[in-house]
Amino acid sequence: MSMPKSHCGVLFFYDIGKARKEMRKRISAIIMTLFMVF
Repeated sequence: MSMPKSHCGVLFFYDIGKARKEMRKRISAIIMTLFMVF
């Protein structure tokens, strides 16, 4: 339970810091991946 949450947080922070403009696109990809994993 801690692994996925930590990974998600790190990915979110990294994405926002690396590509703030493409945050929406990155979030969409992360959500899709999460749904696939779930």
